[in-house]
Amino acid sequence: VSNASSAKSMNIIIGRFLNMGSHIRRLGIVSERCMKTVRVYGLTGVAFGRSLSSFITFIQKSIVSIAEKSGGPQNMKIIHLYHAMDDISLVIERIAVFCCCDVANSRISELSPKQKEQRDNEGFYLPFGSKILSEIYITAETIDSARSPFLRAVFLAFLDQSSRPFFEMLNYWLGILSSSCSFLPMNLYNEEFIYTEFDTISVKDNGDEFWRIEADDEYFLPTFISSALARGVLEAGKALRLLRDCRPEHPLCNSSAVLSHMTDRPAWDLNLKFLFIQGDIDEMHDQLRDYLHNMTIAIVTQDEEQRSEIVHTRDCKMTERNQNADLQLTEKISHFMSLDSLTKDPVIILIERFLQIQSSTSPYAHKEYILPLGAVTDLVLRHTLICHCRLIDASVLSIFFHDLDLCAHLNVLREFMLMGNGTFVSGLTDALFSDNVDYGEDFTANKNYGSKSGMGLKLNSRKTWPPAASEWGIALKAVIMETILLEKNNSQAEVGTWSRVNDLDKLLTFGVKPDMDNCNDPNALEALDTLYMDYKPPYPINVIITP
Repeated sequence: VSNASSAKSMNIIIGRFLNMGSHIRRLGIVSERCMKTVRVYGLTGVAFGRSLSSFITFIQKSIVSIAEKSGGPQNMKIIHLYHAMDDISLVIERIAVFCCCDVANSRISELSPKQKEQRDNEGFYLPFGSKILSEIYITAETIDSARSPFLRAVFLAFLDQSSRPFFEMLNYWLGILSSSCSFLPMNLYNEEFIYTEFDTISVKDNGDEFWRIEADDEYFLPTFISSALARGVLEAGKALRLLRDCRPEHPLCNSSAVLSHMTDRPAWDLNLKFLFIQGDIDEMHDQLRDYLHNMTIAIVTQDEEQRSEIVHTRDCKMTERNQNADLQLTEKISHFMSLDSLTKDPVIILIERFLQIQSSTSPYAHKEYILPLGAVTDLVLRHTLICHCRLIDASVLSIFFHDLDLCAHLNVLREFMLMGNGTFVSGLTDALFSDNVDYGEDFTANKNYGSKSGMGLKLNSRKTWPPAASEWGIALKAVIMETILLEKNNSQAEVGTWSRVNDLDKLLTFGVKPDMDNCNDPNALEALDTLYMDYKPPYPINVIITP
């Protein structure tokens, strides 16, 4: 009976080892496929595969080390190794369940038919791109740190490393200090993440294009980024690109160069990343506070120096596509995977630190503890993103109201579109209805009152309607030019008035709607329905005053 019981126990132990070996082998395949098929799993999949590979390698070395240190008879070595590897075996099994490649097929019922098909083809299932981050985040959030500290440490390390490409995209979008992954091609982010570069040329032609750029928050938005926060980041990134066009020398357009000249904090590290430990978060808050202070000083100083300068924009230069893009991509991904290879692997460093903190009795325990993921999201990600967004938004508002004189353009709308200018309304009334409008007189002859020049439409006494387009243009263009002339000759014009808008006579025009049914009765209420006034402000004012 004793021998039978012993044999049965050994069978259980051996079965556990076999399952663990199968899981390690399958996870090795997962990591290799993720790192080699970036088009299938995205850059996030590459980062996850790299971190998984590092962990598997570490586990394999640990097993060998434990086995070599085990003494005694062979059966005792196996039992000792079994107990020593119990926690590791459970962690390996949980990771295999996460990747849908465990021996028991625990999650097979949760997969959709399309996901099952991918699992059958690949031998595992992982979603594309930043959806992997959501899966890791949700899994880490459900782990009890008191019962499974090792498992939680592993998934927090996976979350930290796998989120690097996503945060690199946000760093790029918000113009945050350059990071170690800045060489990765942004065209990959267009398919994997929530923001894409907009076409500056199309925005210059039509300001409405600026507002049609939206984030796909249903497919690409990770769980730890709320829809409201993603919207704020989207608008801040778009505003930053306007700022780069208007003021390419602005401190926010090259923050690393500005802060490199500040000696109070020589080592700036403001790149977005996960921080789970209270002490690290406190240090990040101190750095961020100093950064905002120094950057604000740099912005205010430059604004004072350039307040009188003429605003200029940069031409958008389209870059040519490289025919060897796929080859270069492979090289860049390989470089991305080899980062930090000269030092100890960052995944293992994080796991060891998390485990040390969870078992620490340090006198600094009030700072050396791991926060819940919900608190990490608020204190690290949300806090950092909001600070950067507010800084960008405030700078762009300052540019619009001071350098670009937005108020003057708004006054144009009030004075002309809303008929707020008496000279314009009087001239327009005469041009449309008066039968006694002068013909061909030089409207510059009378600088005080204008001349009511142009060929009037004589709507009250016309026999045919509507007039030809050229007749509209001659009669109404003269009204605009006369109004502009009188305003510029007014020595008591208020500061901020619309007269400061350059080439207003070219920006403000009358037009005739081509697709409307023409009314043939000049006395009908709808006689002027085909007439409209158009204002086309220059870029980037045209993104505020859109068509």
